[in-house]
Formats: sequence, structure tokens, C-alpha cells
Amino acid sequence: MTSVQQRFVRRPQYWGLLLLLVLTFARLFFRLDAKDLWLDESFSLQRAESGWTSLVAGTVVLDDGVNRIATLDQHPFGYFVLLGIMLRAAGISEFALRFLSALAMTLIVPVAWSLARRLERRWALPPSTSAWAAVLAAINPFYLWFGQEVRMYALVALMALFSTYLALRWAQERSTHRRRYVLAYLIALGLLLSLHYYSVFILPVHAGIVGVRLTTNKRLGLLAAGIILALGLITVISAILVMAAQPGAGTNFTAVSLRIMIPDLVNAFTLGLSVNIKDVWPIDVLSALVMLLGVLWGLRARRVMARNAWLLPVFLAVPVLLLAGINAIRPAYMTARHLSLVSGAYLLLVSGGLAWLWRKQRWLGLLVAGVLMGGMLYSSINYYVSPDYDKGDMAGIGHRLAEQMQPGDLLLIEPPTWTRLYRYYLPLDQIEHWQKAGQLTGWRAVPPLNDDPSQDLAAQLVELRKQYKRIWLARSVYDSEAAKLLGEAPFRPQEWGFESPSAFLRLELFQEDPPWLPEMPAIPYLLDDTVFGGTIRLRGYDVGKPFEPGYAAPVTLYWQVNQPAERRYKYILRWIQRGADGVEHILATTEKEPYDALFPTTAWPVGAVVQEYTSVLSPKNSTSGENYLTLQVYDAETLQKLKLESSASGRVAADQETLILSAAP
Repeated sequence: MTSVQQRFVRRPQYWGLLLLLVLTFARLFFRLDAKDLWLDESFSLQRAESGWTSLVAGTVVLDDGVNRIATLDQHPFGYFVLLGIMLRAAGISEFALRFLSALAMTLIVPVAWSLARRLERRWALPPSTSAWAAVLAAINPFYLWFGQEVRMYALVALMALFSTYLALRWAQERSTHRRRYVLAYLIALGLLLSLHYYSVFILPVHAGIVGVRLTTNKRLGLLAAGIILALGLITVISAILVMAAQPGAGTNFTAVSLRIMIPDLVNAFTLGLSVNIKDVWPIDVLSALVMLLGVLWGLRARRVMARNAWLLPVFLAVPVLLLAGINAIRPAYMTARHLSLVSGAYLLLVSGGLAWLWRKQRWLGLLVAGVLMGGMLYSSINYYVSPDYDKGDMAGIGHRLAEQMQPGDLLLIEPPTWTRLYRYYLPLDQIEHWQKAGQLTGWRAVPPLNDDPSQDLAAQLVELRKQYKRIWLARSVYDSEAAKLLGEAPFRPQEWGFESPSAFLRLELFQEDPPWLPEMPAIPYLLDDTVFGGTIRLRGYDVGKPFEPGYAAPVTLYWQVNQPAERRYKYILRWIQRGADGVEHILATTEKEPYDALFPTTAWPVGAVVQEYTSVLSPKNSTSGENYLTLQVYDAETLQKLKLESSASGRVAADQETLILSAAP
């Protein structure tokens, strides 16, 4: 057994750390794919799946279905290279895309423990800080949120701590291993700087570590620290200029002061993003006070610089002050994720404060830790179960379209910047395939990306409405010009909301034909004498083919009432398969009120033919046997099925309630 293995076996804290690591892994990977991707995550996917040249250059192409324009992403390339490798190896499922972030937030537990342990030995933090740091990192809701998101912020938090730990190991190491730590530090720092432009804010901190280490030779120490600080300053200015030069940089930010930024950071680093700061501010205040205790512990000791007691306070304060200075000139801060760089420093200082309280009064330390951890647990439960922190049900829109979209339909998505996210969940790839196969369908993103006046939105919609019988609009824009223009269509038969408090998502269906006709058109299946319950007459129907098996089979029903209907009725449309043994199997069912209650039977004009476009899901795999559709009508309130009083031209089942339609398509 090696010395490292012997040390591991003999020291129970290592077993505790291993247990925490396993629990953290389970917590982060639990339901990793439960939440839908949101817009920024789709930007990560789009860049990571592009060619390597475009990926490194930051080129992102927007597509509206006709026009394509190239834009420039506002982040460096490091994270996207790693994500690009990951998705090429494991695919683009939500689980695979979020794997890197979850792994990073798992590894931050031993890194936080190691850095705290290193500072404990120098008496920059009180004993037991490392244990508290590992526990708080394992249950931190901020790390849970970004550990399950396809963005770089989890890796930024990890590499900021890890690079600082390596710099400190180099500064404290007196053996021949120092060169190894220098090499490892340079690699870690290079990765950190490639993840986010704000990562340069850590360079003054690392310059301080180098300067303090070289104070034995004051001239050399001052020179080295000066060079690193100068390089850091040049890098910061260069990063600012690069960001400022990018089109639209900062336009979605709002200028905030330290008075707003600091409470936001304290709340985020303590309780994450899954709480309302107005409800939990006492816990935030307690967290900030405990953090200040951690600062005071280090500053109270002699030889603050030599013991590196300055490190964590400077690590926390310098990036915040630098960003606040930039923000005073130009908006550069949106949420705490932009300073995930310093989250580890804050966590270690809180851990130091708890360790000090634990040394003074065990009961007081446990009480304060219990309040903070209770708040973290509350926030974590919110993250998993509260609908307030969902990211919108984009997958629900995709399922709805897969179930109901049919030949002759067009899909519009709004705005074009969301195209990659829509493509991930909506059947855009299938629509393109069906269109190439000669079927009448298509998709467009609106408004058009082209500045050509002849291709403005109003003109485009006029042409599209001539080509398709129904138009679907999936939008994330509340005040939608497309919805207003499409509202001029004869009828909007359906509308669904898929939004959450953090995302507006709406799906609407617009029908070009009016819902009622003055007379019966020429159709394949006429049923003039088919009447349900003496009130609802089915004049005829038409059945079309789906795009392919497994998608909606179009069915058009032609209803009529010869006297005012005093009650609302629903119907059940089924796809039936009768096997060779004569047994009937229900393969699919559509149960609804005509036009989903937007045009109920009580509103039908007497004598007019009500035309309803509906559908039934076709089976993916059809075995041998007879396939046909059936129709039943029932009272919406009493649920009583209506008898077929006459149907000489239609087939009626033995129950006298079921009309057997034609063979399924």
C-alpha cells in the first residue's frame, strides 16, 4: 500500500470527503435532463456543433428558413471546444450537453476543500474550515443551478478556485515539485481565461500571490508583481475593448450600482437563483455577517501577508470592484453568473466564519450553520419542484406539433434568434424532410432577417397565407407583430400557453378557411342521413394521409345543426385495428370539443355547414388486419353518449353509438 493510500485509510476526513463527493455527484446528475434547454443553452449548442474554425472564431449563423446571416458570439472559445468534443462523442441530449457543468460542480467540492485546507495550515482560516467548505460546496444551490446548465459558468467557478490553489501551492512549495505546479497553474489559468472574458479579473489576485512569494528578494518580487499586474491590466483593457467592439454587446444589460450588485451576489452565492430575495433577505444578511467573520479571522493574525490571510478577501473584492468600475462606464453586469469567478472565495470565507463560531461555541456554530443550510435546502427543493423556476415547456410545443401538425400546414417561429432552440424541440428537421419529399408544408422564422423591403413581414405573410390552409405560430415574443397580422385570418381555432415565470412561450393555430360554409362542398364521403341524438348531424368527412406513420392523420369533419343546440357536445375519434382473430385494438384516440370550445355547438349557426380540421395520431407500426376510424358524440356535461338515430349511408356498431368511418389512411 502506498503512502498516499495509507494516509487515506488512516484519516477519516478523507472518507467523509469521498462520501460528500458521491452525494454531490448524485445531486447534480439527478434529473439532469428534466428541465428544457433555454435560449442561452441553445447558443452554446449552436456554437459547439459548428465547424472548428467557426467555433473558435465565435461565428454563429442565424437562419430564418430563407436567409442566413453570420453574427459574433460574445464569449471566448474554451468552453465551446470542450462542449464540441463532448457532443461529438456523446450526442446532443440534455444529459450529454449538461454533463460538463455537472462534473465541474462535482469537482469543486474537493478543490474547495483543498484550498481551504492549504489556508488552514497557514492560519489564514480557522481549523475545520475545509470541512465546512466541502459541505457548503456540496449543497450550494448556486452550484446546483449552473451545474445543470449548458453554459461556462460552472467551469469558471471551478477553474478560478483550482488555478488559485495551484498558484498558492507553487508559492508555498519548497521542493523540486514547484515546476510541476507552475506548469499545471499555467494550463489551468489558460483554460480559465478562455472560458469567459471576466476571468481576467483574477490576474491581480494571482499577481499578489507571486509578489508575496518573491518578497525575499524585494526588487525581484516588486518587479515580478508589477509585470503580472501590468499584464493583467492590459488583458482587462483588451477584454473590455474586444467586448465593446462586438455588435450589440451590453445592449441587453442594465447599469447597476454596488448597492444592487452586492446583495444580488450575496443572495446568489448563498441561496442560488431559486428563491425570491425579498423573502429570504434575513438569511442573506446572516450569510454576509458570517463571511465577514471569516475575513476578520485572517486579518486579526500577525503577518497577514506571509500567511496569505489577504488572499480570499482580495479574491472576492477585486473582481467585484473591477466589474463595478466598468459597469459605471458601460453596463456589464446582468446576474451573479457573470461573477461566478468569485463564488468559491465567498463560500470559503463563509466556511471560515462558521469554523470560528464552531470553535467559540459549538451550539452557536451549529445554529448558524443550520439556518444557512436550511435555506440552501429550501432553495434546492424550489429548483426541482417549483414551477416558478422552470425554463418554459418548449418540449411541450414540440409534442403538440408532432400530434396535430398535418400536410397543408405551415410553421412559423418567432424570433429568428431562437431558431436553434426551436429546432432542438420542434420538428423543423422533419418538416424540411417532408418538404423535400414533395409534401405541402414548410417553416419560417419571423420577422425575416433580410432587410429587403419586399420581404417584410406583412408581405411575407400575405404570400404564405395563399399557400397553406393552416398556419402555426410558435413564439417567445409577448407583443408579436406576426400574431397581430395573422389575427386577420378568418379564424384562430386554437391557442396554448407553455410559458413559465421566466419564459414566455405560446403556440397558436390560425385557419385560413372560415369555420362554417354556406353549403356542403364536394367531398369523398357524404353522410346526409347520419344524426347523433336527433341534434348533431354529420354531413360528411374526409381522411388524408399523415406525413409519415407516427404523425397526425388529417381528418375533416362536416357538422350541421338544423335547430339551435342548447347543449355543448364533444366527440371521440379513434383509430381501430381489427386483427385476424377479430379482436379490436384502439391504436389512437382524439377526444375533444369541436374547435376546443372556441366554437362550441351552442354557437353553431342553424343550417350552416361547420367545417372542422382535426386529426388522429397514426400508429408508428401497423400490423396486419383491418384499420378504420370510429366516431362517438357525447354530452359535455352529463357525459352521456348520443345514439345514432339514422345512418343508412354509414356503418353503425352494435352499441348504436359508434359510427364506423372509412378505412384509415
